[in-house]
Amino acid sequence: MRRVVLAVLVCAGMVAAMVAPGAAPSPPSVDYRPVTSMLTACPQLTAAGQATNVLGALVAAEAPGSDAADAQAQRPGSAALRPLGASEDLVRLAAPGTPVTLRAVGSSQPAFVMQSDGTWAPSALAGVVTRQREGDTQGLASAACAPPGPHWWFVGGGSELGRGTALLVSNPAEEPARFDIALHSGGGPVQALAGKGIDLGPRSSVRLRLDALAPDEELLAVEVRATSGRVAAAVRDVAVPSEDRPRGVDFIPPAQEPGTRLVVAGIPAGDGARQLVLVNPGTQFATVSPRLLTGIGREDVEGLAAIAVPAGAVIRVDLTRVLDGRSGTLDLTSDTPITGGARAEWGDASRDDLWLAGAPLIGGPDPLGGAVAAAGPGLVTTVTVAAPDAEVRGTLTALTMTSTQVAGLSGTDAPDEAPSGPLPEPVAPDVPVVTQPIQVVVPAGSKREITIPGGGEDAVAGVTTLTWQSDPGSGPAAVTHVTLDAELPLATGYPWWPVTSSVRSVAVREDIGVLAPAG
Repeated sequence: MRRVVLAVLVCAGMVAAMVAPGAAPSPPSVDYRPVTSMLTACPQLTAAGQATNVLGALVAAEAPGSDAADAQAQRPGSAALRPLGASEDLVRLAAPGTPVTLRAVGSSQPAFVMQSDGTWAPSALAGVVTRQREGDTQGLASAACAPPGPHWWFVGGGSELGRGTALLVSNPAEEPARFDIALHSGGGPVQALAGKGIDLGPRSSVRLRLDALAPDEELLAVEVRATSGRVAAAVRDVAVPSEDRPRGVDFIPPAQEPGTRLVVAGIPAGDGARQLVLVNPGTQFATVSPRLLTGIGREDVEGLAAIAVPAGAVIRVDLTRVLDGRSGTLDLTSDTPITGGARAEWGDASRDDLWLAGAPLIGGPDPLGGAVAAAGPGLVTTVTVAAPDAEVRGTLTALTMTSTQVAGLSGTDAPDEAPSGPLPEPVAPDVPVVTQPIQVVVPAGSKREITIPGGGEDAVAGVTTLTWQSDPGSGPAAVTHVTLDAELPLATGYPWWPVTSSVRSVAVREDIGVLAPAG
């Protein structure tokens, strides 16, 4: 940063000033240093009844079993999982690339946090999944465990009668936090009732229903802005039942900060509605130009040359005919900052909703991303790797852990009640862990889809931990996954955000300038 000293001379009622800056400094040097401590927060799973709740956590910067992973495991580092607000660890991770899984049956659970330190911190990843086979909240839901931040966007959900969209905000730090909530609807900004100056104590969380903040809105975008401290936020959406049939439950993933470029990857193929959902939080009209990334390159979106998004409003664009049953990855450019994602229906008479969002691209100084997906009989996970700018090269590692026994807690808690009784215990797989490292090359302007089976027929439940590691020199990648169950039907998935593995360090040279007398 360049400093300039201002000299002010006062004499005989006259004020004169002159600044003589020093020589122009050389450009500051920029370096990226690895983080040494990382705290991530997992949203509370509020399923009940016969649900099987699975919490998977992992630390994996390299493919398990590689020389780099072995070397990292020998260096100082640690990672542990604990309930939010607890002082003692529930379980500690053994080594990078060696996930740990917690499972509980038919019990609601608290929010969890994962603390990682030392050489393990730059590659800390965790996620939650829950599978509900019956009841009003039947569905497959998943979410990434995110580090606290100052600003969050969620585009989707609503507050009309019968809908159960809730905002979950946690403060895993030792200091108090305060945040504001801003809402946008199809008609523009909405005044959130009691949405300003919400205090959140250290190591605590709060659940806020959208129908209490802004009733009777079919479609909403939610902005959470921390005014003191940092918070971790998530949105859980229970769709309105149709003819007494459940319409699904899922987490709406966070969307990237509004910008003039948005990539929404991994919209699944198949029947059912497909919708693009965008919000324009600014005061100027936005014109958005979409392009479709396919397996063979870019193509214009037929019948959708431009999309108009009014100032301050949320819009929904029908993609069902545009995609015509195909999978889709959209590359959007706008003349005004926007953000958003996509919604997909999966199934026929009984349907499950799936939400996706635009996320920052993985690459550069932070080449790692990952997710936790549900595994088990009938489940298939598809990972989409898109290369919107340049050729993408990297390694996708899938590590599937399943069990043939349903272990964990029994009993039923109401969905919104605080958990009681013993906490879930770590569950070790009783079948061999299957590791699949896959080398992936994606030409510029295209995408590639990789299918990961969900486990053998004898498996009852499990998780697949997925990691993406960009090769040096690879172009930025948009990576997402979708897990589908064709029989029930169930669907979930979310985009992968780059793990904050490094911090930007800029060398600062002091330049006090040179004083000169007024002429």
